[in-house]
Amino acid sequence: MGSNEQENSNSEVIQHFATISKNTHEEYRVELKSFRNRQYIDIRLWYEDENTDPPIYKPSRQGITIPIQSDFHIIDELLEALTQAKEWIEQNTDKKD
Repeated sequence: MGSNEQENSNSEVIQHFATISKNTHEEYRVELKSFRNRQYIDIRLWYEDENTDPPIYKPSRQGITIPIQSDFHIIDELLEALTQAKEWIEQNTDKKD
């Protein structure tokens, strides 16, 4: 995660789970956030704003924010869907050496 970054002033990051590099100027972040006393999983693309000195990371509009219910069924179903998507891609993508 970049040392200089801008967070949405309306939400609070409770826990940062992962930063996944997309390229040298963009990264995906997976975070648990709180907004108006509700918790959300936020999976979002962040970009490096080169118009600032020093450059800082800012959240883009590309992403998904999922409200977390007390039974966590959404997380379980997302994990299952992502597992199925990965398996399908692995089975249906040409393997190149």
